[in-house]
Amino acid sequence: YKHNISTYHPVGSLKYGVFYDQSIKDNQTYQYDICLISQYSDRKFYDIHKLPEAWKNLGNNLVEFSKMVGRYVNEKSLRVCIALRSNEKSEREFYNKYVGDNIFFSNVDRSKFNSYKVAMKSKLCVAISSTLAIEMFGGGHKVMFVNPFCEEWLKPVNEGAWYSPGTNYNEFNKKLSYLLNISHEKYLSLGISIASYPFFF
Repeated sequence: YKHNISTYHPVGSLKYGVFYDQSIKDNQTYQYDICLISQYSDRKFYDIHKLPEAWKNLGNNLVEFSKMVGRYVNEKSLRVCIALRSNEKSEREFYNKYVGDNIFFSNVDRSKFNSYKVAMKSKLCVAISSTLAIEMFGGGHKVMFVNPFCEEWLKPVNEGAWYSPGTNYNEFNKKLSYLLNISHEKYLSLGISIASYPFFF
């Protein structure tokens, strides 16, 4: 539009802002150790020719990511909730296959902010590049972003303890345990300088 913009300010998320205003008055108690924020959809596996070029390996990323999370929570007997992306049966079957049967599912109901609620009721959220995860990080909630195959487009602008690249399970285990066990104040100090800025370009 030929605008000459000298200064810009990122704003949002509007939806998270509405949820935050409604929920922050309530006392938050944790029901889950980990909330896995789903980015599953059938087309990421079967219709990859319809996806942008950079996204065509996302299905493999989802499998590896889910397997690592599943191994971790089962080894440590943790309570994990999956914030579903859809109400499709195939999505539940996918996570039962790679994470296990001893998990909780949060049904999709955007009018009731279900995904936001289970994320807030979890000690830590894990995701690949979910918008919800970025919103939670910006709001000061514990989040770990996982990039199993070190995809360039999934790398954040700045890396920190909240970012886990690669498929080395021991490194993944170490980072996830560290984030689960540190205090909220310590976690905020790790990412406070970038929490207000975009993660991925």
